[in-house]
Amino acid sequence: IEKMLSEMSREDRRRFVKNVFAAIETQTGAKTLTELSNDKMKLFKVWSALDDKAKAQFREFAILFISKKKK
Repeated sequence: IEKMLSEMSREDRRRFVKNVFAAIETQTGAKTLTELSNDKMKLFKVWSALDDKAKAQFREFAILFISKKKK
């Protein structure tokens, strides 16, 4: 995630973070990453609320987030 964010322009990074947190708040009601990780469908709700560019970026985040959770 850090590498992905570091490769984005400042504006793209700002937009991505803003979109992800807005989607998490409005789509899931999750207040913590633990709450979000306990229900993988919440990740799908977040993804479905994003624009196309943010969806591609969030997909990378979700893959890393889910794979780290399994370890």
